[in-house]
Amino acid sequence: MTLALLLGAALAAPTHRVEPADRELGVGMGERWVPRDSRVQPVERACEEEEQGIQIVSVDDWYRLKGKTLVERDEIGCLPKAVLKPVAESPGLSPSELQLRRSYEDRFGPIVASAIKSTPWGRVALPMAHELSSSELDAEYRREGLLTARQKERAVVAEGPARDGHPIYAHFLGSDAARSDRWGTLATVEGLLSLADAWSQFCRERLPEVTPEANPASCLIQFGDLAWYNDARPDPLGHRQHYPGSCVDIRLFRFPASRYEAWWNRADDRAGERGGYSQVLTQSFLSFAVAHSSPSVVHFNDPVIVQAIPQVTASRGHDDHIHMCF
Repeated sequence: MTLALLLGAALAAPTHRVEPADRELGVGMGERWVPRDSRVQPVERACEEEEQGIQIVSVDDWYRLKGKTLVERDEIGCLPKAVLKPVAESPGLSPSELQLRRSYEDRFGPIVASAIKSTPWGRVALPMAHELSSSELDAEYRREGLLTARQKERAVVAEGPARDGHPIYAHFLGSDAARSDRWGTLATVEGLLSLADAWSQFCRERLPEVTPEANPASCLIQFGDLAWYNDARPDPLGHRQHYPGSCVDIRLFRFPASRYEAWWNRADDRAGERGGYSQVLTQSFLSFAVAHSSPSVVHFNDPVIVQAIPQVTASRGHDDHIHMCF
């Protein structure tokens, strides 16, 4: 009876948005995490002073912290009254989200609105057309031969738009909280969309005339860390240069194609013969990126490529990925 009364009260109550002060990403509710922009409804519940009983209506799964378990819809608990803001109606996409959506759709076609996200303080997320489900991740582990927890951390977790049935770019997560490392300035993210689009066409249509290693699968750009939700320092992702939101990490290209990391100076750490680092594809990409996007910083440690492309410089820790800033 009590639960029924609570549910009835929740249905009648106005919806509130969870909006912590400053740049906080959410708020705790007992052992669980309520992300910013989640929706709740007030209910009658015994809470501490300055708290309000609430029921979770929807959970915004963009704002994540490592090690925090998200609340689920219909959970009931208490939250500080100060973080609850009335919601009259959906405000729609923000100006930066509208611009990002236009930039994406002009190149790749329609994308669902939920894949376009910005923060109140000016960051946007790299749009992904498809987030891999748990079953799809299991299939990814099997296909790529990922057996250990560390290997599985390096798996691709989301795909960008497809062209002729093959993704143009993808995102690998690492050990960070889901979706916490995809953020950058609007100019940076739009620049990455432009680079990915142009490279995809060049690599698939023209590069095969020069190297047989170029094909729709091996041309895939695998993006890793961009930046955190904001410019917090020390950088919660553990970087020195990413916090302004204008840098990105990119995996080395492989042949045969594989959605897994490669090293220019060591063998694959998986069992069996799985190919490895493609110097010719990686050098082709870097030459193209320098010409197309004029990055301000490019770090990568293959000495052959450093010698061949003056804009590329060696830097400690860049044996298995490219670091690029704009």
